[in-house]
Amino acid sequence: MSLKNIFAKRLSLLIKENKASKQAVANAINISRPAISQFASGENLPSAEKLVALADFFGVSIDYLVGRSDDPRIPNALSNTICDFFADDSAPEMPPEVRQIVNKVIKLPHEKIKILNDVLDTWVESD
Repeated sequence: MSLKNIFAKRLSLLIKENKASKQAVANAINISRPAISQFASGENLPSAEKLVALADFFGVSIDYLVGRSDDPRIPNALSNTICDFFADDSAPEMPPEVRQIVNKVIKLPHEKIKILNDVLDTWVESD
């Protein structure tokens, strides 16, 4: 399958799974609705800038969009940092409840992590 076909299939799937209109996607990344339709049909490919914008909009990796990975999740530097910290013998042991939370957080897209951080800041400030 060609790059255009893979990209078109995955973009169409993401639009459908997210119940997003092509117009809403177009507006979010500052292009026309016909351009999104051309991407979704495999007629054209987006520029690198628009590819990044689409990946950010849907919270998936660029590798997933172009077929280099079947895992849509974005590799997370936070995940690596946390794992490295707790792998160190001098690090404190992580309670099971915290491990569950961390495992959920490291799977979140960057935008949701920022929102979660804002919520946590509000809770900490109110104590």
